[in-house]
Amino acid sequence: MADGWRPIVVPDEIYERAKKYYDENKEELKLKYGVRSLTGFLNFCIREYLKEKGVI
Repeated sequence: MADGWRPIVVPDEIYERAKKYYDENKEELKLKYGVRSLTGFLNFCIREYLKEKGVI
């Protein structure tokens, strides 16, 4: 694992829904937000949620 990163585990349901959304919206996510992978998409989602909640 790269420095500054931690592995996490997500439930199958969350993974499958996120993968489906990513696969269906891959081009828009890449162009609009620079998201280039499913892992990047999940990281983007976590960051956006934490920003919305005022955590970061």
